[in-house]
Amino acid sequence: MYLSFDLQSEFLVMKLLCQQAELNSREPIDGELDKAVLKAAIAAHKDTFSRIKVVEADSELPNEKPRKWTVK
Repeated sequence: MYLSFDLQSEFLVMKLLCQQAELNSREPIDGELDKAVLKAAIAAHKDTFSRIKVVEADSELPNEKPRKWTVK
């Protein structure tokens, strides 16, 4: 489970993808990452990312719900 109050969920997932694929995480944010390289990274890490659940910050979300998601 990854949690960040500093990054939007899309940026957090992109940062994780770049880390897994050993890419510079600034390149996609700056629009400098080749789309073919990005597609290859997504395909290579498809299994890992199929197990990720992104939960937007919500003060009304009960603590029990995210815990249930992590047990899967």
